[in-house]
Amino acid sequence: MLARAAVAVWLALAAVSAAPAIEPPAVSRSVSTSRQFVVYGDDMLLRGAVCDLAERTKQILLRAIASSDEWKTPIVINAQRRQANAPEAPGAQLVFGQTGDGPKLQLDLAVSSDVHPESLQRELLKALLVELTYRQEPNIPPGKAYVIPPAWLIDGLLAQQTRRQDISDVLAALAAGNRAVSLAQFLEQHPGTPGTQSHALYSAYAVAALELITNAPDGRQRLRALISDLRNAPNDALADLVVHFPVLATNGGPEAAWRRELARFATRDAYRLLSVAETEEALDSLLEIALPSELGSETRCRLDSLPAKLDRAEKVALQRRSEELLVFGSRANPVYRPIVQEYQELATSIAHGRTRGERERFARVRQWREQLHLRMSRVDDYLNWYEATQARSASGVFAEYLRTASVTTETLRRRDPISVYLDAIEAQVDRD
Repeated sequence: MLARAAVAVWLALAAVSAAPAIEPPAVSRSVSTSRQFVVYGDDMLLRGAVCDLAERTKQILLRAIASSDEWKTPIVINAQRRQANAPEAPGAQLVFGQTGDGPKLQLDLAVSSDVHPESLQRELLKALLVELTYRQEPNIPPGKAYVIPPAWLIDGLLAQQTRRQDISDVLAALAAGNRAVSLAQFLEQHPGTPGTQSHALYSAYAVAALELITNAPDGRQRLRALISDLRNAPNDALADLVVHFPVLATNGGPEAAWRRELARFATRDAYRLLSVAETEEALDSLLEIALPSELGSETRCRLDSLPAKLDRAEKVALQRRSEELLVFGSRANPVYRPIVQEYQELATSIAHGRTRGERERFARVRQWREQLHLRMSRVDDYLNWYEATQARSASGVFAEYLRTASVTTETLRRRDPISVYLDAIEAQVDRD
């Protein structure tokens, strides 16, 4: 029996050695151009898109710190389509730890069809900042918690590239109403939910804070040092900024520098030409004048309905408004400049007591303005129709509207366990 068993074992070993070797299944992965990002996933198109987005996000960071690409730790990205049977799974999860070969950075992404690229960029930028922070500390004790980059830095880097005009408008409105928060208060704030008004305000402050420090002497190099020292940063974010940017401690301190930066943002677009809609809105505001009265109060009236007789204080106010109209003409939309000039000349004439024929001139310029507004509205309607039906490529102006329309027209899906299970079965049947 022992001999028979030995022969059976020998035959089995011979059969195994003679059989062709079974190769392990191929792993689907893509490597970015800088080779820092290794993206795993079953969808080749998704892997390529993530590689491209990751490289573009890294360029944003490299430009901000004025540095070349000197990465040391690769970032492994597991990019998968979000599954219908796991709707509550987190969209992104960053894992940072120590292995036998050194630090490991892994970013797990669950990508859905309606995900916004900026949300993915935020996670990619977070991973890049963690890699830069721990670049000079390769031997991290296992289990040690890593430092999360500050939210204002991530939001500032992203919003600085995409929403500069909106940010200038928001900060200008805050500066005009004297409602801006202090720098210390902002650094302690939470960014809020993306897409909300609070997050838009937070992003505007973040860009102002980022440009406050990068415009300082050697600001970009000092920003890189700030990021590298985040692993040892104190709990006082404002004190940490002053340590890395000593210029903030001069000329009244960091809060005075913060107020000057917000004021600079509020006036930085003073020479930008306004659109037709912006010109109409600003002109309506300028045509309404506050005339001082003898009792110290003010009476508001429009330029084309001023009283017949004006006292000295009222004439001074009207002359000041004439000067404001003259300055406004340089920013108004070019097609409106003759109208603004006509209103400015009328204000000057009335301030000097020359009122002959003013009613007829006001009637002509009002009719002229109405015709121009109607014509420009028709031009906008035609351009919108042409882009929607005739243009071969879209300008992107209606991208947000189309995305919202597609979301609102979708059939709302239930998220109870039975419905999620049935959705998964339906998706499996469609693939088969």
